[in-house]
Amino acid sequence: MIKFSKDNKHIMSATKNTKIADIPEGVIDIEPFAFDEVKLEEAIFPESLERIKNHAFTSTKLQKLEIKHNIILEDCCFYNNDCLDKIYVNTEKVPKQCFCFCGRSVESDGIKPAATDIKLVNTKVIGENAFYRSYIGSLNLPDTLKELEDRSFYWAKFCNPVLVLPAGLEKIGDEAFDCEGLTDIYLPNSLVSLGDVCCEGVRLHMSDFLLKKLHLLENKYIIVESIDKMLQNMSFREANDKALEIERIRNQCLE
Repeated sequence: MIKFSKDNKHIMSATKNTKIADIPEGVIDIEPFAFDEVKLEEAIFPESLERIKNHAFTSTKLQKLEIKHNIILEDCCFYNNDCLDKIYVNTEKVPKQCFCFCGRSVESDGIKPAATDIKLVNTKVIGENAFYRSYIGSLNLPDTLKELEDRSFYWAKFCNPVLVLPAGLEKIGDEAFDCEGLTDIYLPNSLVSLGDVCCEGVRLHMSDFLLKKLHLLENKYIIVESIDKMLQNMSFREANDKALEIERIRNQCLE
């Protein structure tokens, strides 16, 4: 059972055994802790919904999150949802600790490991610790993305070892990709700021143009590889195939 405000525009709370929330049109926000530790497996969100407040869906059993209209998310609103296998969200900012502990890399309480596939739409900023310790299958980032704040993917675990960041990204904060599973990250020429030890142990691939722009010096924590030099040392056919591969991975991020 779901409890609404008197005007039926706000969801206040839900009983712990609620498994399905078919939220009616007209609801404009979900209040803090409304579904906290509720055994919720499915939620359907109306287009009237404007905001999901902090800790609204903490520690539920949600399996899929799909919000196609633009929405405002507050800090920690989907914190610790380890049953989530899909996230599709249209939001300008993924706030602080929004999707911490999503997905599960080990079996727990008889539930098998499962990674979370993530697609963000119209997102400009991914906040601090937004995906802390999450287990990430596919990660689709939009070309609207401008900033990854400090530790945005801190201690996350990636299934795909290669990540091509979208063109247009300008800033990567400190320890943004201090995580597990990634081996290679391809950086766009639009980047103007790269945080301290943001990708420890991960190879950063970039053009000579970006190398000069960022004034990157030798750093024992960061492995930098020039895409230009890599292509120059290949035969024409190998270089062409590699360039097509990079472009293919970049396009996958925008699908």
